[in-house]
Amino acid sequence: YDARTGGFVAVAPGLNVPRSSSAHNGELSPAYTVQMGWRYAYQRSRSIALSMDLAYNFSDDYDLRKAGEPTPFPMFVALAATHETHWGPVSMRLGVGYHIIESFQCPRLYERAGVFYNFFTKDGRHQFAGVAIKASVARADFIEWTYGVDLW
Repeated sequence: YDARTGGFVAVAPGLNVPRSSSAHNGELSPAYTVQMGWRYAYQRSRSIALSMDLAYNFSDDYDLRKAGEPTPFPMFVALAATHETHWGPVSMRLGVGYHIIESFQCPRLYERAGVFYNFFTKDGRHQFAGVAIKASVARADFIEWTYGVDLW
């Protein structure tokens, strides 16, 4: 796979465990992330990416209501950097991000690791799908299923 340089957009719905142990009796809650960014291929099988992540975490609704917030809106905005290595159509991404806007007290720094499958459509557009885990200080926050496409 010849890594391409350009912009991308990805959608990553996921599941997470609530921050407080009493939230939803330990059930998993949905969380959604949209990633928009730019990827630079510095070698044939390696690239780096910078992205902005917008995330909405439903499990934080419970904790915000418990803290007295009448209309919770647990939205997070983060900047992230990722390194990606390709082995044929399969790639592994390791990244780190920083929440610049957060609606709930949580660690600002987070890590993300995932495995992706890269493919091309008939029109030649690069697409990717995979699974990743997002963690804060080695505590898993989300399990994300990602689908994305290169814009150019």
